[in-house]
Amino acid sequence: MQKPTDINILPPSRSAKKRHSLVLQKAGEKLARLTPAQIQQLDAPAELKEALIQYAALRSHEAKRRHLQYIGRLMRELPCEANGLPADYPLTTRQPIGY
Repeated sequence: MQKPTDINILPPSRSAKKRHSLVLQKAGEKLARLTPAQIQQLDAPAELKEALIQYAALRSHEAKRRHLQYIGRLMRELPCEANGLPADYPLTTRQPIGY
């Protein structure tokens, strides 16, 4: 068996990207349960804080679902370490070439 190196590691698959997005959406849902005062204390961009506060005001299930996707997108723009994930998170889900 070959040892994986940087040269023969595949880019993240579409499924890996979707799994990563779902992880961030679930994390965003947990953050959205915080009080507005707790959200303001987070070390996060103002746009993400505002989106988390707006989530609480939504009543429609579909609107909340779409807003969680938006929160997930905002969280994907942050460095992985800020989301509590390893820096190479999407890469850890693929097998090396020749495996």
